[in-house]
Amino acid sequence: MATNTKTSENIEIVIEPALLAPFGAIWGGEISQISPLAAEDAKASAADIKNLSKAGVCTTTGEIIPEMEEMVRTLAEADSFGQFEIIRPNITIQLTTYRKGDGEYALIINEDGNLRISYPIGSDIVAGFVSEYTGRSALGGCEFEAVMTWKEACAFSALIDLQRRSYLRSIAEELEPVPLSFEETEILSALGTKGKYQWLASIICDLHEEKPFVDEKELAVALKSIASKGFVEQKGNKWNLSMDSALLARQMLITEQIVSVNAGKMYNPDELSSAAFGCLQSGIHGVLMIDPKGDSITFSSLSPAELVAYIAYLLDFGAPQAEFDRSVDTTDEPEIEIEDSNSVADSSKFCSECGTKVQGDSKFCDNCGTKL
Repeated sequence: MATNTKTSENIEIVIEPALLAPFGAIWGGEISQISPLAAEDAKASAADIKNLSKAGVCTTTGEIIPEMEEMVRTLAEADSFGQFEIIRPNITIQLTTYRKGDGEYALIINEDGNLRISYPIGSDIVAGFVSEYTGRSALGGCEFEAVMTWKEACAFSALIDLQRRSYLRSIAEELEPVPLSFEETEILSALGTKGKYQWLASIICDLHEEKPFVDEKELAVALKSIASKGFVEQKGNKWNLSMDSALLARQMLITEQIVSVNAGKMYNPDELSSAAFGCLQSGIHGVLMIDPKGDSITFSSLSPAELVAYIAYLLDFGAPQAEFDRSVDTTDEPEIEIEDSNSVADSSKFCSECGTKVQGDSKFCDNCGTKL
């Protein structure tokens, strides 16, 4: 399938994924490492050129149509990208943006097995598209922040899932949901199989390249460690969640969707800086951000508005090596305006790396992304 729609303001084409490599071949110019058109020894057959011609990308002889050149150049020479996936029980939405320098964005949406490519697209449009699924509520759920090792995260997620199951049974039986305590054998049994996105322990397994399962001795050590951090409590030979952790479990009764984000920027031909994280969303307010980094994993609660603001930041500045500043104040903007959501105080300072003037309470430089 290959179609084309053009207006005075934008271009939109629909092609099969298999045509991306031939697309790059007929471009014939520079292609970056992160370009969707990058493919080793790519060639365009007569059939490929015919299909790309039907899409309005090139002539019947394989020459790029002038009106398409800026879009193709953006895709081919992109130095930053943002990949977003929204997973629901019966549907998965995938979209990717590409950008060269400070130019316009090209957006690719995976749609019924085909790729819909739109150009030019603003970051506010992309963030707005994501917000259609996440919502824009500035109200978050319970406040929660934790940094754990993978083994600690296994133990913690298993306890969260056990408590969630208990809450769900209480609701089904019309009983008052109460925090419960569990033996270590029960906690081990909750570290189940991969691929079941409804359960936090399963998601932790999916995120880790190797099996992060813990044995009985390692579980005991992990539980004592997270108890010392205040996330769980020991009662005799049983363990239960702390009050804040129990509130998190209650907020996460049903995971309605997962939002997966992967963003990167090429600062030079040999350096790709990237960030990847996932978010579980329950209801219109509760979002749990899961950010794996090396040997640790961070859990953070945030509002849908904060999530959308962070996505807009990644698109606009492409500095994913910086930490996410969750101090953004969105409470006065129920209908959040993306371009204003990263506003901070008027006090300023200067970046030690590039000398750019930055806001006083910024955690990173808007120009180079250096952590301040």
